[in-house]
This record gives sequence, C-alpha cells and structure tokens, in this order.
Amino acid sequence: MRILTAFFVLQIVAPVLSQGAEVKAASDWKQDLAKAGFSAAEIKRLAKDKLLVSTQEIKQSFSAYLGHGPPNFITSDAILNAYHVLFEETLRRQEELNAAGLRRFCTEDWALLATIDRMYAGDTDAIKAAQQRVRFVLGVAVKLLGGDIQKAPEPLRKAIETEAALIEKAEGRHKPALLGPPEPDFIALDYTLFRPVGFYANAPRLQRYFRALRWLQLVPFRLERREELLAFHMLEQSIGSPRVWKEDASGNSQLELIDKDLLPEGAGLQTYLRLSQFPLDRDRFLHRLGVNLAHAEIRDVRLADETEYPVKIDEAFFRKHAEAMRERSSPEASKPVVVNDRIREASPTSESPDVRVLSAICLPEDAALAAVARLEDAEPSAKRSPGLEFASWLAMPAAKSRLREQAGNAQIAALAKFPPERYPYAEEKDAAKSWWSVLPENWGGSLIQYRAALSCLAENDPRAPAFMQGKTWELKTLQTVAASWAQERHAWSLQVMPETHFLKAPSMPQGFIEPAPAFFMRMSHLANHLGGLAAETESMLDPVEPFIEEAADHVQWLREAADSKASKQDLFGAVWVAAHFLGEFDEPFDSIDPEKATAADALGLIEKMNSCARRLLAEARSGTVLWGKVQSKRLWTDRLWHQLEILCVRLSMLADKQLNNFPFSENEARFIEYIGMELSEIMLYRGQAWTHPNDDAPRIARLFSDPRSGGVMHVGIGRPRLMYVLYPWQGKEILCRGVVMPYHETEAAKTLTDVEWHQQFEADTRPPVPAWLKDLVPTQKVSLQEP
Repeated sequence: MRILTAFFVLQIVAPVLSQGAEVKAASDWKQDLAKAGFSAAEIKRLAKDKLLVSTQEIKQSFSAYLGHGPPNFITSDAILNAYHVLFEETLRRQEELNAAGLRRFCTEDWALLATIDRMYAGDTDAIKAAQQRVRFVLGVAVKLLGGDIQKAPEPLRKAIETEAALIEKAEGRHKPALLGPPEPDFIALDYTLFRPVGFYANAPRLQRYFRALRWLQLVPFRLERREELLAFHMLEQSIGSPRVWKEDASGNSQLELIDKDLLPEGAGLQTYLRLSQFPLDRDRFLHRLGVNLAHAEIRDVRLADETEYPVKIDEAFFRKHAEAMRERSSPEASKPVVVNDRIREASPTSESPDVRVLSAICLPEDAALAAVARLEDAEPSAKRSPGLEFASWLAMPAAKSRLREQAGNAQIAALAKFPPERYPYAEEKDAAKSWWSVLPENWGGSLIQYRAALSCLAENDPRAPAFMQGKTWELKTLQTVAASWAQERHAWSLQVMPETHFLKAPSMPQGFIEPAPAFFMRMSHLANHLGGLAAETESMLDPVEPFIEEAADHVQWLREAADSKASKQDLFGAVWVAAHFLGEFDEPFDSIDPEKATAADALGLIEKMNSCARRLLAEARSGTVLWGKVQSKRLWTDRLWHQLEILCVRLSMLADKQLNNFPFSENEARFIEYIGMELSEIMLYRGQAWTHPNDDAPRIARLFSDPRSGGVMHVGIGRPRLMYVLYPWQGKEILCRGVVMPYHETEAAKTLTDVEWHQQFEADTRPPVPAWLKDLVPTQKVSLQEP
C-alpha cells in the first residue's frame, strides 16, 4: 500500500521550522523556539535539562530527519523504530508462508483422522471419545481457515461450526462442551485472544490464520488424562507415522506401512511428507531467532513406541505411556511452563505434561514477568508497569530504582530469578576490550542479541555530555527501551504466549548522534543475522500472490474514493494510480485527463485495473515477462536488512568519533542531515512515498488479562514525538532536533486493535503515560505536525 500511495504525491510538504542549513549561534535558539510557538516554560525546561520532549507529533520517525529545521540529533529511538518496522515486515512474510502451510497441514490431517479409529482396538468408548476430541480440535482449525468440514458427522459438524462462530466473535470466556466441563485446571479460554491484531488484522487470509493458530496454541492435551492422552496419540500417529489404508482387489482395506526409502508415488506418502514438513519449517525459522516454545508439541513429543497394529487400548496401554511420560519428565528433561494461557484456579506447574498441536513461544523475559504476576502480595495489574519491569529485568539501574520505589523489593527479587542471558566472554581479559572487538558471531539468536543491544543504552559513555548523565536523560533512555519492547511485542502478537492472571563542512557538525556506539554496533550485528533469515524467506515467496492481494485491496479503496461524492483531488488520484498500474503491465486503456476525470471515468479505469490484476494472477508464472514485471515491484527485505546493517555500522563509528570531539567531514555531516531518506527506505517507503507518510505509527499489543477485574493490559507506542536537545560542542550549546517514541500502558475491557488505539490520538489530549514518565512526556495540547 505504501508503494502505491507514493503515486499520489505531487509536492513536498512544508517543514515545521525554518529550512536554513546554517548552524545557529547559541544565543538564537530561544528566539527560534519562541517563534515556533514554544512556551516560556518549555524553553526554560530545555535550558535547564538540555533536552525537551515536545508536544509536536509527526506521522513517521524518519520525517524528523529530512534536512529541515535545526541540526539533526540521531536517536536510538529512530533506529529502533526502523528496525521494528522491517522486523515486522520480515515476520509478516514468513507468516504468509506459514498460513499456506497451516491450511495444508490441518486439511490433510483432518482427513486422516476420519479413519484413525481403525488403527485401534479394545476400549471402543475410549477410542470414540478420543477420536471425537481430536477431530473437533483439528476441525475447528480447518473451519476457521475456510476449509470444508461437510463430511463430518452432523453433531460434530454443528459443534465445530458453533465453536468457529464463537471464535470469530472473540468475546467473553468459554470452554467448549467437547473439551469437557469446566474444572479447576481448565475453567475456560479467554476468547478475546482470538481477535486478530497487528498486521494479522490487515488481510483476510492472515485473519483466518491468526484465529486458527491461536486455537491450536490454546487447546491443551493434558497427558495425565486418559481421553486427552489417547486423542494426542491419535494426532501423533496421523502425523508422525507413514501408514495409509489401501484397498485390495476385493475392496477390503488394510493398514500398509510405507517404506520411505522406496519413495512410492502414492497419495498417502505425499500427505505424510507434507504433514511432516510444516512444523519443521516453522521450527527452523523460530530456532534461528533463538525462540523457545512455551509447550511441548507434536513435532517434539514422542510417546512410547508402538510395535503392533492395531494398537490395543487397555490398562496396559495407559500404563506404558504413563511410565514413558515419567521418564521424559525428569528434572533434566523437563521444561517448566511458567506462563498461564487459560483461566484456572491455580498457577501452572511443570508436574503434569501439557502438550499443544502447535505451541506459542516464550520471549526471553516472559518467565520473569510471569513470576512478578504470581507474587502472592503483588499489586493489582492496573498498578504494575510492565515496561519498567522489562527494563529492570535488563538490569538497568535507573529502572530498578524506580521499580523499587513503586513496588518494593518483591518484584525486583522475582525478576532476578530469571535473568537475561549474557554474552560469556571467552577469557576474562576480553571484558576489558573495546566494545567493537568482542561482539559474538551469531550468538544466542536474534532475540537475545536485540536485548543485549538495548542493555547497551544503560551504559553511559563517560565521554558523553554532562546532561546525558542525569535523571532526565535516564528517563528518556527508559522510555526508549520500553517503547522498543512494546513494538517488538506488537510484532509477536500471535506467536507469543498470551498470559492470563488470577552537518560546506561547518566548524561544527551539522548534526549529532546519540553517543552510544556499542548500541549501534550491536544493532548492525543483529541486522546482519536477520538479513540471512529474510533471504531464506524471500527465496520461498511467490511474488505474484501478495502483489495481487495488495492490488485488490487498493482497487477496493479506489472504488470508495471515486464515488459520486468524490472530490476533484480524489478523482485525480484514482485516475492517476489506475492509469499508472495499467501502463506498467501494458494493459490497453483509453487515455483520460486526470484534471477533467468524472467518477464514471475513474470507476471504469479501476475496473480495468481489477481485470489486469486477475490476469496477472492467472498468467504470471515463473519465467514469463509478466512474472518479471511483478518481481521488479517487489520489496526485498534481505536487502533492506543489509542497508540497516551498514547504516548502523556507520552511526557506531561516527558516534565514537563525536565522543572523541573530532568534527565530521562534509560527507559525514550530509549523511546525518538527510538520514531520514535512508530510514524511510528501510521502513518500506519507496520512491517519493516519504513525502506523504502514512499515519500508522501508533501500535498497541496485548500483554496479559486479569479475569478478576475483567481488564486486559496493553503496552504500546504513540506517534513519534519531536525532541529538542542542547548539545555541547566546542564551547557552545547547539539546538538539535530528534525523535522519541512515546511509551504507553493502558487497561481496556477487550483486546484493542491498532485502529482502535489510533482513534485515541485524534484529539489534542493523548492517552496517559506511566507515572514514571509523566515528568518527561506531555500528554496535553499535543498536535500533529507536518515534517
């Protein structure tokens, strides 16, 4: 959408402050701010603290760095915001692949489970109940994904359709009757968790994928319960065993073991291979990121081996598997589940195996945050500050002191039980080496590297200006970390486990960089690692289908824009976009002057654009000219990761140069002055799209729910906020402008979407910020500015 939106851009918007490129003398900055509308109190605060988070919002963070106004101050917030936008796009593309794989996986296993009872003999009632349970679980996923369940028995089909409707409604609490009555360990599921959020809410296919995967993540198979153990055994057999039913010449069926080494062409083997592949592909991607799964799942749980078929269901069967589970539940092998994802009366323990079809993930800090939630004397969730807890978990001293003041020592102690992984120096002498010489090589996965980069922000370089050693800068750093964390949680909205409670070269540089060279270097290393992951994903993506889906969405948007009440500007834009799209693919159309276009003209071109999109979908195949043209329109995220890597390396070196009081060269000063254009490319804006950025920066992510109050805690960010800094340089204080990402915590009665969160930014009053940020971030009389 951002690519096509760029076609509308006709002129560059006016800057907020004057465009003079020359550095102002120190005595002028107060006059400049007064003319720009800053109050005397704001000017006084800037003079005192040397930094000021203003009431001026912009649509995208890169817009602050487009060469307008006072010298730039490149903040860690700006780099982190670009990182998160690109990370979320990379994750979205992987999820596009996963969505297709999950549908094949569920559809084919659903078919196999229809006859799975023939693999068992003995206790008929137990076999029937277990088969119905597992078919219900898979059938709901198939229905949510748009698959066909019509061949299911009528009672089962109705139960599946009823459950799918409740999931799509995404309200209240419920436990499906086919999963048994409410019990202390499983009272109900929180159905607000099924509401698609983040990028999953923007496309119907990803909405379906969101609901289905969340369902498979939440429904437990508690292996100490016989029905659930047998149901999971059936699931494991259908996926992990290459056995199919074959009919002989007389029409009799028999179970046949397929020899994988012979690779016959039978449909049964192909189904087996596909069923095995999807969980493995998903696992490989998560493993490269360094992600841990919250629960055991089908791909890594093996019950006791079966030696004879059909499997006899009797006391010996359950005894055999109970013994196998005890062996696999030894302290050395067990992995305690510490985060609760369903409503129950007691906190979860690791004593009872709890398996899922596909597991959610646990981010590195989840165990620590869950430990805080389980404190017997913990404050109510509304008084917690998850962002402050996360920064304290990272061992940031400023966060710990504020958390101790707010909640006492109990939370600090709970967080300390689950410390983040640290890079172990190979030798003690390595600890004294320069920050750039001991970086790990693909150590720990991307998630650990990202948190290590955030930790660097707490390490103030002694060469930094004095104001960056004070309390106000501490608050700015804590907000940077919390806001970055909220953006990461937004990207992982589905995969993460949900929790439920009970500057011609001047004499001085044209601009400056936040003096954190170690942070920028770690970010470059992280970008390098993620670039490799993105390249693997890009190699498997078909460029046509996503492009056509985006074009179809744009067609619908253009139709709405070109109705009978459309303005002349709307009609101009609709005609221009449709004509440009048709011209790109050599589609014949009658030339229309956009200045004189009517609604009928616009709609006619839009329908031709829609027909062109359908033709591309039907005819664009690998090796064709059409396929090549679509390929040329594609955004390659691996290249963008490389671009971010090089940018961060350069910022790291320049920050170190700045700390040593060396002036920048003319090229270096120009790089800082116009870094916004490069950041805009990394943030998926192509061509001239940066001149007309989308107003979609506010993001919200569900963190946990509290059944006692009915509230759902969220963490999020607002629009980028302009920040002004008085940077000391060569005996003068230089007024610079940068950007910060405001961090918010809010409780709501339901899971909030990005659209609902954005609506809270329409007035001149912003949602409240945590108490520890009130002195830094103003929330009254806030206004949206043009870049």
